[in-house]
Formats: sequence, C-alpha cells, structure tokens
Amino acid sequence: VQKLLVAYAQEGTLRHWRLADGALLSTLDVRPVKLGAAAFDAAGTLLATSAGVEWEAHKLDDEYLGWQVWDTQTGEIIKQLGKSYDSVLTRHLYPDILLSPDGSWVLMISVSAEGELTDLKNLFMYGIAAKQVGDGYVNFARQPEEDDFDVIVFDAQGDFFAAADETGKVAIFPFRPPDYPKEAQAIIEKPGSLGPRPLALAFDP
Repeated sequence: VQKLLVAYAQEGTLRHWRLADGALLSTLDVRPVKLGAAAFDAAGTLLATSAGVEWEAHKLDDEYLGWQVWDTQTGEIIKQLGKSYDSVLTRHLYPDILLSPDGSWVLMISVSAEGELTDLKNLFMYGIAAKQVGDGYVNFARQPEEDDFDVIVFDAQGDFFAAADETGKVAIFPFRPPDYPKEAQAIIEKPGSLGPRPLALAFDP
C-alpha cells in the first residue's frame, strides 16, 4: 500500500496518509519540536525526525533542538537526542536527517546553534542498535562554504549518499559506517555550477 508522510513543521505534527483513498492513517505529535526533516527506513518500520526549521530565530531555545527515531507500529520513541542536549562544543539543530535503508544507522546534518561555532555544519552518524556514534570529524581549516552540506540522500541500497553544500557542489560518498567518508568518491557538480544552496536531492532507484 502506498503511503505518504507529511511533516507539519510549525504545528509539530506528522500525518500519515494512504494514497489509494486519501485516508488519514495516523497523526504523531512531536511538539514542542518544530520539524526540520523526516525519513523512513526501507521497510517503513522506523521513522527519524529532527528539529531544524527557523533555527536562526530560535538557535538558543532548547525546545527546538534534537532528533528522534520512532517505531512506526507503536508510535514509541526508540532513540532520541533530546531538547536539553549539550555536546562538548555546542548545541545543535539537524536540518536534514536520513535512515539507512536497513534501519541500522541515522545520518544527519548537524548545525551548531550557539557560541563561537554557530552555523558550522557537519555530518553526524549514529548506529541505532549498537548505540554507536560514527567516527565523524570537523575540519576547522576549511573555508565557511566548503562542505557545509544542506541536503543529503541515500541510494536505494544505502551503499552511497549524495550531499549538496552551500556553493552548489554535489558530491557522492561511500557509506561505510562507523567510518566517516573523508573524501568524496565523485563530484558530479562543481561549486557554483548549480547556484547556491540546492534544496533537494534524489537517487533514481
């Protein structure tokens, strides 16, 4: 059965629709977090959500922080990095989030929301079953626009992910968690060729 998930960012709810007859199957209330992104695993048994909209206006409000992984059958939260989360360096928002097709890893863009590192973006990986953080890194020598990814997407098998940064560059990386991909396997669009800030990416299955 084909279904559609709609994330209502300002309202803080997720609504699940059946496309065949337009029936509303369920509504999930995730307030006070205002949603930035949502993604299923391939089987549709897990759902990842994150806070990331209007983060410029609410960068210091804890209620806008965090990400969650939900069991779609029970509506229960399996894992969350919550609104009161403080990392070693700064608090974060997550404007884009993915679940690997097998549902074992969460991949997301994190954005520093306060302090000297405000606006710094990085990729973050977390293994759900293993409760393991991926071997990520932040390259402090890079220029502000370099690899500051805005959108990410997995291929159907979860072997690769594509990422687009603020300059318009689109790169493809191998996904081999827990290792962080330090170099792109391919760059299919160079900086400036698509204009700034691509809004979305999609792999043909």
